[in-house]
Amino acid sequence: MTSASSAKLQVRNISKVFETKKTKTDVLQDISFEVGSHEVVCLVGPSGCGKSTLFNVISQLDQPTTGTVIHTGRLAMMFQDPALLPWLTVDKNVAFGLDRKQYSKTEMSQLVERYLKIVALEQFGSAYPHELSGGMKQRAALARTLIIEPNIILMDEPFSALDAQTRERLQQFVQTLLQDYPVSIVFVTHDVREAVLLGDRVLVLTKRPAHIRSEYKIDLPRPRRSFDSNLDSYIRSITEQLQAEALLYT
Repeated sequence: MTSASSAKLQVRNISKVFETKKTKTDVLQDISFEVGSHEVVCLVGPSGCGKSTLFNVISQLDQPTTGTVIHTGRLAMMFQDPALLPWLTVDKNVAFGLDRKQYSKTEMSQLVERYLKIVALEQFGSAYPHELSGGMKQRAALARTLIIEPNIILMDEPFSALDAQTRERLQQFVQTLLQDYPVSIVFVTHDVREAVLLGDRVLVLTKRPAHIRSEYKIDLPRPRRSFDSNLDSYIRSITEQLQAEALLYT
């Protein structure tokens, strides 16, 4: 558990209800957790349980019915779709979120070059998105996210549309990045192995109305590999919990 004084993100008693004239749907129910400095917290749960709704509330794309979200510093987001602008080159996509009044052209060019190098795309700055593979597009999206120097990154299943080999490469890339870049991450995934691989803590959500059923602290050194047998006991415990609640099959 992270103390409130050291937390970069605090989610306090979040509930979300969607109402129409005829229906009322409780999606989130009294969800509370914190994310500390340089910590990765992964959220897992069944399809349709409200993970993306919670993501939208935390990112302030949507408002909770009750509860509050408090964060310190700059917050950025990554989604399953890298959402690169197809008419812009990679370097211009990466620079898109920068305040152009704050930087000279030279400073902006140097920043973009730095972050393309971080994501190993320094040779592709003049390429267009359609010329990139799926993994390269997500690395470009990551560079676009990192260049604004966020304290917190919210990631909503950013690798789920990729093939297994590319997904594993990006999982390893994120772990390498964590060693050098002081950022906290909330990572939404339906993949228990991915959650254990990347997370310092894994929060298991119930079916709707979603609340936190349990929390697992992943006490393993980094970097981790997806085939590492040390992951298996955590994966088994979390999966058994989900199965016991019949959450995997809803």
